Amino acid sequence: MNIRGNGFAWSDQHRASAWSTDDGTTFSAPVRCPLREPDKGGCSAGLVALPEANGPTRLFLSEPAGGADGGHENRSSLTLHCSLDGGVSFPHSLQVGKQRAAGYSAMRVVNTTEGEQRILIVWEVPPTQQAEFVETSWCSR
Repeated sequence: MNIRGNGFAWSDQHRASAWSTDDGTTFSAPVRCPLREPDKGGCSAGLVALPEANGPTRLFLSEPAGGADGGHENRSSLTLHCSLDGGVSFPHSLQVGKQRAAGYSAMRVVNTTEGEQRILIVWEVPPTQQAEFVETSWCSR
């Protein structure tokens, strides 16, 4: 699980991660995640897993990249991050939807008619929403 990091021991605007080994009945203590929050209040992020037959499950997280001063006006530049190690690190990132305003986001894996899997990502672009299909080949070892 990946959650807002405000309120934990670290105060450097990083998100938090926790893991479960019993299908979500219990979770480990939260630890500092390498991903930064877009602003001081944090922002809800989308999270989806893409299991692979021949390799590690890819974990995708979407959130605004934000800006340096920590204000809500910095919720912009929606970024899709990818982890190949269960959320310990996110070495791959892809900017989605240009550098416009971006807020809360949600994702799901969609099977295409060509037999591929893509991520459907939907996010706030006040006063409406934006949606985009994203292919996943950019996230690999």
